[in-house]
Formats: sequence, structure tokens, C-alpha cells
Amino acid sequence: GLLANIVPSARRIADASGTEETFVGNHLDVLSCTTCHVQKRYTAARLVDYSTGGRYYNLTGTPPDQTPSGESVQLAYTWKENTTRKVIEGQPNPEWRRQIFPFNYVTSSYWDNVGTADANGDGFHTGDLNAGQTVVGDPFFQRTIKDQFSFDYVNGRNDRVASGLAGVLSLDDRGEWQLASQDGSVLFSNGAEIDAFQAVLNGLNAGYQPRLDLESRPFLLAHNVMPIRSGVGLSGGTSYALGVPDRDALGQVTAYGCNDCHGGSAGVFNGSLSLLGTARRISDGSDEPLTISWNDADDVQAMAFAWDRQGNSFAVDFTAGNQTREPQRWEFLAYDAGRVAALNAVTPVIFGLGVDPVAEIATINGIAATIPQ
Repeated sequence: GLLANIVPSARRIADASGTEETFVGNHLDVLSCTTCHVQKRYTAARLVDYSTGGRYYNLTGTPPDQTPSGESVQLAYTWKENTTRKVIEGQPNPEWRRQIFPFNYVTSSYWDNVGTADANGDGFHTGDLNAGQTVVGDPFFQRTIKDQFSFDYVNGRNDRVASGLAGVLSLDDRGEWQLASQDGSVLFSNGAEIDAFQAVLNGLNAGYQPRLDLESRPFLLAHNVMPIRSGVGLSGGTSYALGVPDRDALGQVTAYGCNDCHGGSAGVFNGSLSLLGTARRISDGSDEPLTISWNDADDVQAMAFAWDRQGNSFAVDFTAGNQTREPQRWEFLAYDAGRVAALNAVTPVIFGLGVDPVAEIATINGIAATIPQ
């Protein structure tokens, strides 16, 4: 099915001007090789937290002190050109395609000022114009943030990390916070913690109106290509590929692998993705998926950036009400629910794959043809 021309709205270059056009292509016209053949099995950063004045990590996947096994890093998929050269020697590049690629998303957590003061001394505020461009943020200096925290906790690597909000009796001790990062530093996870920090900064300067920004960016994966069959290559005997069919002892296909993506719960466009990683509950040391909640609508902004099939950049808002959520994979592809439903309805039979051919013989003068037995 990979080479069957059954995929609408594939994109190629139409002429020497580099203009793009759509056509009915095959899976290889819209899917990069790495989308189906790359599996990230070792540790990756999912959250880099700057919100307490340091740089602390929440990791995902196999812990760095362990050998990768069955656990893999959750990936998202979005659109990218397979080459930036649309025209070669005055002719449209026949190899150019905009395809779906795998990405590891890394989220940065930091405080941005949306008030009237200039938080970082660059002369601009959020919303100002700078050389004709709108200033989208006014992040605080890290020293401004760090000065508000105590660093009394020493983690397992003998590093001092943020342990409390200095001068705030309800949050000046690490045990009064709910969650910590995997580095051991306290994490903002609820409205009381966020409100307390906002009050501290606003007390320093009435023009400080801090908003917690969760900014998730895609990092392309172009390595860790896995063998289709186990026991070969350098993967320790592990195999992986999306869409691999099942075959019998004679090599004949017994079941196609379409449902790895179509109609399944994972693959390229199904399933959800955690953009914040795992936090550690301070009270008992247990791990749990990090969810952040807040009280006022403007307290937090959570955006993940991606591209649509036309190459336009857009942002996925991963909030629901006043808390973060895990976005669906199809959101990173700029699909909608109708598109996903149609893709999940795809089966091999619809396109004649795996179906024995049946002759249809026309009638002659209204008399049905018969086949001698």
C-alpha cells in the first residue's frame, strides 16, 4: 500500500517559480522515512523549568542510568519540507515534498511580564512594536526570579536547587509545595503557588504582572533508524516500524499493518502527548504526570508550535479551562476531528489490498455470460 496513489492533497512543485501544487500521491509522498522507522528509546528532556531561577529538567523515556528497553519517548508528528531546494537549475525539483516528520517536543517554563514595566531592560514591553514587529514577550531576568527563592535543598547529585519561596510563610519550606522536578527543585503546579509568586513580584514593582509561559518547541529526529526485523543491525535485537505487515512462513501477507495508524490508538495522528513530563510528589516521592492548574485566566499561557501541510506555522493551545492538558497528535498536523475520523475509517479492503480479484463479465443481448465448469 505504500506506493498506491491513494493519498489526496500531497504537495509537489508545479513550475520553475517554485509554486506548490497538490496531487494524489502515495504514502511516501507525505511521510518521511523517519516517521515510520525511528523510535526514540532513551532519555529525552520534556520540560526545562526556568520558573524558579535555575534550569531544571523533567525527563521522559528510559532513565539515563538504565539500558533502553521497551519504554520509548512519546513523539509528535508535524509537517516539514524534505529539502528547501524547490527549484534546481531552473526546473522544479521532482524530489521536493512536504512530508510528516517525527519530533521530540521540549517545553520551556518561564515567567513573562505582561504588565506595564520593562522586565528585562531592553526598552520594550509586551505588545510594543520593534522595527515593525510586535513584541510577543518581556521575560524576566533569571536573577530577578532566583532572588525570590531559597536554595536549602541538596539533591542526589549534591546540587542545591530551589526549595521555597523566600519570605512567604506558606511556601518558604519545600514540604509546603506539592510537586518537584526530577532534579528535586520545587515546581509550580497550582493556583496558590502561582498567585503567591505573582504577589511577590508585584510587590517589587507595580508594573510587574508575571505570567507563567509554557512554550513547547519541536526538535527534529533524524537518527535511531530501527531495523524492520529483529536480530539485525545495532539495536540490540529490537525491531520497529509502523505499518509492517504480518507474513506467513512463505512470505505471503496475512495481515496489513495499516491499523498501526488508521483506527488505532497511537501512530502518527492518534493518541495524546504529554508536553510536561513527569513530576515527583514531595510528600511521598511518587511520580505522576505533571499537570498545572491556576486561578485566573491570564495566569498561564501554554503553546506548542507546529506546521500545517501548506508550511504555515501555528500554535496548539494545550490548556483546557484553567489547567494544562495533553494535546492529541492530530492537532500538531492541523487536522480536525472530521479528517481524523476519515483516516481512521481507512482499511486495506477499501483500496483493494489483500482482496482476490473477481472477474465481472458483461451480459450480451441481456443474457448473462456463463463460465464453463
